[in-house]
Amino acid sequence: MEAQHTRRRSGERNPTKRLEAVLLHPLELSLQGFDEHAQRQSSCFEASTSLEPLGIDSEGRGSLCSFRARADQKEISMSVNTGIVTDFVKAWNAMDIERVMSFFTPDAIYHNMPLDPLQGTEAIHGLIQSIAGMASEIHWTVHQIAETSGGIVMTERTDRFLMGEKWVSLPVMGSFELREGKISAWRDYFDLNQFNQQLPKS
Repeated sequence: MEAQHTRRRSGERNPTKRLEAVLLHPLELSLQGFDEHAQRQSSCFEASTSLEPLGIDSEGRGSLCSFRARADQKEISMSVNTGIVTDFVKAWNAMDIERVMSFFTPDAIYHNMPLDPLQGTEAIHGLIQSIAGMASEIHWTVHQIAETSGGIVMTERTDRFLMGEKWVSLPVMGSFELREGKISAWRDYFDLNQFNQQLPKS
């Protein structure tokens, strides 16, 4: 009778243990397999070229190494593009027109949305020289900067120009496309009337 009671008590505990084993065993196997797989990767970047973006390998386990390699590559690319646009704005603030022009590809497009687009560095240089010639100081403030997955950099800015003794301020949304480290298309969205209304009266 005592033996039967002991077996019953033991049997009451066993289902829980078995359930724990069922729940934990796949997790342990998954973690173990993941570690082994990660150790087999000689290079995260090398692994990323052969696996899907989610990093699923042939055994059906997620490859964190591959996933992180892709994420790191994209982050590096995004940081570079954002840095280029940031330096471009700094060149404007320094009123260094030659440096400003050095950021463009030869076939670049510059489109102030209220106006007609310009293409090519010669046409762009003429307009930029004209804009800079109207101001004794330029100060652009970037409030927000972000980059899309396609590499387009977006800026929310306030562009300020000192004309005579008056600062003219203009809220601007800018879009920058880059190719091989150069700006291939620059589009600015703003209210031209707001700009014109602030111009000093002649």
